[in-house]
Amino acid sequence: MNKKDGCMVEIIDNKVRRHVRGLDESLEVIRVLERKNMHGSQVVETKVSAEEENVLEHKFITPIIHSGEFTASMAYDVTEKSLDMACSLVEDGIYALDVLPHNFTFNNGEWILYDFGALGVSPRDIKTEIRGIFNISFSAFELLRVIPRKYLKHYFLNRVKVKDLFKSISFLRASGIMAKYLFVKLLYICKQYKSVYRMLKCFFEQYKKSYKREYYSIQLTQKDKQNFDRIDEIVSGMENIFCVGEEAAKWAMSSRSDSPAFIYVDDYELCDRIYNYIYKEGIRKLSTGVIYPFASDEKIPENLSYRAIYDRFAKERFAADCVVFLELPAEGAHPDNFILNLSGFAHKKLVLKIDKDSSYSAGIREQLDKIYQNVYQEGTFFIAENKFTVEKSEKFEYDNANRRAHAAEHSARIVEIAKNFN
Repeated sequence: MNKKDGCMVEIIDNKVRRHVRGLDESLEVIRVLERKNMHGSQVVETKVSAEEENVLEHKFITPIIHSGEFTASMAYDVTEKSLDMACSLVEDGIYALDVLPHNFTFNNGEWILYDFGALGVSPRDIKTEIRGIFNISFSAFELLRVIPRKYLKHYFLNRVKVKDLFKSISFLRASGIMAKYLFVKLLYICKQYKSVYRMLKCFFEQYKKSYKREYYSIQLTQKDKQNFDRIDEIVSGMENIFCVGEEAAKWAMSSRSDSPAFIYVDDYELCDRIYNYIYKEGIRKLSTGVIYPFASDEKIPENLSYRAIYDRFAKERFAADCVVFLELPAEGAHPDNFILNLSGFAHKKLVLKIDKDSSYSAGIREQLDKIYQNVYQEGTFFIAENKFTVEKSEKFEYDNANRRAHAAEHSARIVEIAKNFN
């Protein structure tokens, strides 16, 4: 059980239970969200679970990507979503208090706020929203002007202290963002709450105008189409799918399968283009992100591709009925170890592409035979089913590090990264 914002939060039987001080405020938030058709679509659907104990409950959203795994375009979209939500709800007396990127995830084709406690009927904590938009979102946009996304790693969309922002970007731009912050803070002091949100949205639009997106373009050969049609048949009936690599991403984006799929590519720019394609096309069954190995980061060699495959917390979040991987194990990765870890994400079925001319293929088949009862080759694929033993994923308690208690540590790390680009 975790304590957050004065409330106790626990996860039981795939449900998130929030113990609040009183239900009146929460019920008012729910009423407004329902009236504005935002309950369940933009904010996680929440209900009273135990009235006498002041307990709220909502379904645990999975899979969740954390803000340190967002691409640049995701950062823009989630910030826009948060500010649009704030501007809309304040008209009905509901205030955005902590409606910030780390409380959203991409689910069913939309950005959804999964921290119900980020909204309230009192403006007392609007200053948290102001500080967060500047220190997290706007600071991230400024950093992206001088530092490519991949170098920011999981420190992206973390809080940047003012003094460290001045060390990381030009003095002129840091001074500009500071002046805007002081102006919005003045509006808050003067209790001009609607103007606070509108001004934040105005400043965001200035960033948005200068941001250029790139979109993934799917180009398939006739052979690709034949292979992808067969994969559709192989994965039929799977409840969810974990796709690893660009080839698997191409299959997922062109697939006729109805199964929800998460796409993991190990490149922030490629992932950004894929995300933009998914979002633009409104493909609700797909989501993506560059998964970060939060639990085992220091233990996994930096030169390994798909590092999250070796991470127990990634396995906890993204394990699926079926895994589709249509490339060879990355250079530098021992194929046995890679296949062993990749299979840990597949509850029922693993689909791999074969390169007959590669020395890896025989070793991969041998490793699969050790893990699965039924392994067969079909054309250019290995299909593995029915594990000898189904391991339980190890539970990892992720302390969302995007909190003020960790701001100094992560802010200092961003300064170190920025030094290489100044």
